[in-house]
Amino acid sequence: MGNHDFSTISKDFNGSFDGRGFKIMNVKFTVNTINEVDYYSLFSYVTGGEIKNLIMDNTSIVTEASDRDVAAGTLAAKILPADGKTVSIKNVSIANSSLNFANTTNVESNNLGGLAGLIGYNVTLDRVYANVNISTTFDDNIGAIAG
Repeated sequence: MGNHDFSTISKDFNGSFDGRGFKIMNVKFTVNTINEVDYYSLFSYVTGGEIKNLIMDNTSIVTEASDRDVAAGTLAAKILPADGKTVSIKNVSIANSSLNFANTTNVESNNLGGLAGLIGYNVTLDRVYANVNISTTFDDNIGAIAG
């Protein structure tokens, strides 16, 4: 997969995704939204299961305009297991990627992370690497792995 605009996989992912070591390359998410909350990434909201053996290279998420509360990460916007569930992220590498949220209006809560915008309890990270440049005009919750 490469050189394509892309939309997220599932608003509520609860399953198994094995990238088998393949690369997802040169993918760009362009966001132009007004009102409400939105999640931007490959997986928008992970509520259970496993994501493993995946390489993401040269992926970018860019806002053109947004006045929404934002959650964004290269792999997942939010990793928040549902009641009684767990999430495992194993052997995932993110390289040469970027999140650019310079044109957002800070509403109440923004979460930007190289891997995920927000990571909750009952999440295991094993052999996870993120090299992501994050540009933004707000300073709410920003981090290399999670916001």
